[in-house]
Amino acid sequence: MVEWRVSPSVEVSFEYPRAYCGNERVQSEMTSNTIMNRLTIELACESLTRGGFSNVYHNKGQGTFPDVYVTAFDPSTGVDYLICVTGRVETKADGNWNDRFNLVGNVNDYRRATAMIKSNNKALAFVAIAYRKSDASYAAYFDRIYPPTLPRSIPMLPSDRRKKKYRELTRYTQDDRVRELLSS
Repeated sequence: MVEWRVSPSVEVSFEYPRAYCGNERVQSEMTSNTIMNRLTIELACESLTRGGFSNVYHNKGQGTFPDVYVTAFDPSTGVDYLICVTGRVETKADGNWNDRFNLVGNVNDYRRATAMIKSNNKALAFVAIAYRKSDASYAAYFDRIYPPTLPRSIPMLPSDRRKKKYRELTRYTQDDRVRELLSS
């Protein structure tokens, strides 16, 4: 955007048309993914707290498991958790469901996560944030993961959520932060 003052009372502004250089879409997606990642961690912590967990702590504000994790204590069960956080828009651009949400990104992360879990004295769990683009809402689901096997992804179709009895920490809730994220 170009702006300048013609006189003390008149301002002119306009946008130059931009040339598409090929990498702008990639940069935009990276920025959008980073923002979604940060919001996912924030919503997971808020949902855990509202869901009755205490001592909710995240070690970093952005990244993926095992580099980023949340710890929380569930006073109703007396269990201390090490929590993987994941999130994505429920449906793809073509309208089909994203049937699985990733917990770890690659083989190296999987190895590091497995080693971290073995050396940690906490129960393993996940919080999955499902974003719904149609009404700018999100829902948060929690479930315990029983070692020794860490899944690389979790099933997240609505039927999977019911069948596996994921604990719904937050019912679908419209949120201005989600609206802003999904509109960009």
